Amino acid sequence: MCPLSTNNVYLILGEDKGVEEGNYKRPHCACAKDVVVVVVVVIEVRSLIIIVIVVVVIVVTVEVVVVATVVVVVVVVVVVVVVVVTVMAAVTVMAIV
Repeated sequence: MCPLSTNNVYLILGEDKGVEEGNYKRPHCACAKDVVVVVVVVIEVRSLIIIVIVVVVIVVTVEVVVVATVVVVVVVVVVVVVVVVTVMAAVTVMAIV
């Protein structure tokens, strides 16, 4: 059984994981690794959105092909690094838990 303080975790995950007990559902709590992975993925998605917006603004503002190409290359490298770090973090957390 999970402590009461962790029963709100599924509200963050947006899932209905309750267990039928009589006329009401008792919520289950999530594993620590599930929460960490969800948080890491959310952070990654937000950073990717910000990077894309910045690139679009720079490309629209500076209409020089060379600058745009350099920016795209830099963004691709950053995205690859973010994805690799995210996967490593998720694997590490799952291995620990």
